[in-house]
Amino acid sequence: MIISDDEVGLQGGLDTKRIIEANGGCVAFMEKVHNSYTREKLVHVVQVAQKHGVKVIIVHSPDVHLKGIIETFAAQNVTDKVFVFSATFKLTRGLYNEQGWKIFNGSLGLSPHNRKMENFEEFLIHRHPLRVPNDIFIKQFWEKVFSCKWPESKETNITTTMENGSRSIFCSVNQTLEKKDSRFFELYDLSYTYHSYLAVYALAHSLNALMTCKQGQGPFIKGTCADINNLQPWQVKKVVNPYVFHRLHRS
Repeated sequence: MIISDDEVGLQGGLDTKRIIEANGGCVAFMEKVHNSYTREKLVHVVQVAQKHGVKVIIVHSPDVHLKGIIETFAAQNVTDKVFVFSATFKLTRGLYNEQGWKIFNGSLGLSPHNRKMENFEEFLIHRHPLRVPNDIFIKQFWEKVFSCKWPESKETNITTTMENGSRSIFCSVNQTLEKKDSRFFELYDLSYTYHSYLAVYALAHSLNALMTCKQGQGPFIKGTCADINNLQPWQVKKVVNPYVFHRLHRS
């Protein structure tokens, strides 16, 4: 395994290693990489992979930390490995040199589970700073989308000078997101958004199940229910898990 030298890589690597070993597999080594690593460190990682003679390398790292190690594999002419990339990895065009691209031949990439979220796109396009005045991000987003600036007061002139020196009209209450390019929302990949959505619904359904539990039919020992006035995190989690499994696997 190759993991990024940060919390994301370490935790993801340890979780994956534990699952592999629990299912009878074996992890020969776990080496860290980072975009600040020297060439000597990266060569050492390649040598470790060669020493163990492995054919499959699982990678748990964002692509920014992999440029050096991928190109080091290419420079060392180590092309007989199959890389399996976790969902934290996204292939960025232009990041790798020609030799680095050859290393990706035969690789496998995993992506997070994703499904359509009911009414989510409609929810996004109807957002407006005046409707959600307490949202600390939407005004900045609005200025980016419409190339405008929110006036500090009603008396301010109709145009202002932006930081880059260009002149821009102030934002209007009549502006709407309905006809704007969907690329601003990155609707082509809502996998991480979907998992947040799923987590909220799982928690809501879990709490509802605990509150409507009937003694003798509960999820705990001998069909007991939780004390609604003293819910414990482990009790909520026990009910959440079946709900998440059902959502992810239903057709």
